[in-house]
Amino acid sequence: YQDRGGGGGGYRGGGGGGGGYRGGGGGGMPPQVVGEGKGQVKFFNPQKGFGFIVREDGGEDVFVHISAVEAAGLTDLADGQPLEFTLVDRGGRVSATNLVIEGEPMAVERGGGGGGAGAGAGAGGGGFNKRELTGETATGTVKFFNAMKGFGFIQRDDGQPDAFVHISAVERAGIPSINEGDRFEFDLEVDQRGKYAAVNLKPSS
Repeated sequence: YQDRGGGGGGYRGGGGGGGGYRGGGGGGMPPQVVGEGKGQVKFFNPQKGFGFIVREDGGEDVFVHISAVEAAGLTDLADGQPLEFTLVDRGGRVSATNLVIEGEPMAVERGGGGGGAGAGAGAGGGGFNKRELTGETATGTVKFFNAMKGFGFIQRDDGQPDAFVHISAVERAGIPSINEGDRFEFDLEVDQRGKYAAVNLKPSS
């Protein structure tokens, strides 16, 4: 009968159960409050349900889970949003809870939300969109790829700056592995800092 206890609900506590990361601390490590902090949202991805906060005191960026955002009565966080928070340690992972935003929350700009405006208009409502397709297609050679960290860079044939490539783009393209020297054709996305990333990878000769 031991299976039922451990295998059944341990990791995410039956779908989260409102307890965030480890399902309410189900008998494991209860969250330990380790301090208070102030900072600004570095980024937040509501689809994936997490983001990071840059601390004012210069400490390591703090993980923030969607459950903490929802507990503050919000559904999303704008990049650059100033806020205060409590730091808790859940079994070695520090995250932000008890989020407090002074005044009105900043408007979240994600280029239309429904996808219609976001995909086509690009600059329409989205100074802070994470990434926008540029409409360019390029070819290049993998300069390096770190499978452990899940990212690498492709040297572009057109001499433009190297394009960042994330493991998620490789997996979405159905490519089993990516190695130095592999050739690809790809679409380019640009983020708010002007960095280019390769998506929609296709093997190229």
